Amino acid sequence: QILSQKVKGNGLVSLAKQLIAAKLNIARGSPVPPGVQDAIDGADALIDGLVIPPIGGGSLRPNSTAPSREILADYNNGLSDGPASCGVDKGSASVSSCPGDVDGDGMVAVPDLLALLAAWGSNPAHPADFDLDGTVAVPDLLALLASWGPCPVQGPCGDPEAGNCFVNNGTPGCSSPQCCETICAADPSCCDTAWDVGCKDMANQMCANCGSPAAGNCCQPNGSPGCDDAACCGLLCESDPFCCQFDWDEICANEAQVACSCT
Repeated sequence: QILSQKVKGNGLVSLAKQLIAAKLNIARGSPVPPGVQDAIDGADALIDGLVIPPIGGGSLRPNSTAPSREILADYNNGLSDGPASCGVDKGSASVSSCPGDVDGDGMVAVPDLLALLAAWGSNPAHPADFDLDGTVAVPDLLALLASWGPCPVQGPCGDPEAGNCFVNNGTPGCSSPQCCETICAADPSCCDTAWDVGCKDMANQMCANCGSPAAGNCCQPNGSPGCDDAACCGLLCESDPFCCQFDWDEICANEAQVACSCT
């Protein structure tokens, strides 16, 4: 379940996927450089008692997981002294816009998984070698599981270049796929034309629960996205979207104490 979970900006999910892949590679006999072991130890410490989605609702800020995640990603992809790369020129081929769709039918499903498992090992020409390293292995399996289901339709939702969902970003759509899809279902112009102030206000209410008493106190960690003071919540959504997409954590509470009238 964790391996097939969409990241959606949650640093905990992306870190867990790389950590699982690294431990699988080590179990298969790959050498473990000291830096990689340090990254594994650091990832274990960061995750600690958090329950990873979709099993639980844990979250981590992407910038807090980036150092360990990037080291483990390099290790898993053969860019450090870890799982062997077969020397395929990655510049000579293109990566699919839907990793995992081996048979090209627009759906990542059981036939694609069976095709990948049948091609396991050194197989540089096979379409299941999604990362183009010449070997069908754990990183390719992770890519397939992460893409399970219908291939995404290209559009503005989830595009990092689209901008923050909680500001008038001037582009169609916004960077959070789930929030963007929710708002554009209510007002298609937010995706068809531009993410204007009306779209921003809807995101504050529908994605961050700004102003809802159930969202919790703005001036302390409340364990939910957003907080109960609509003005304060909207202010922080603009400057720190994590507070409104995932969790109003201690950092958000500290920012609220500076920016808002906390009593």
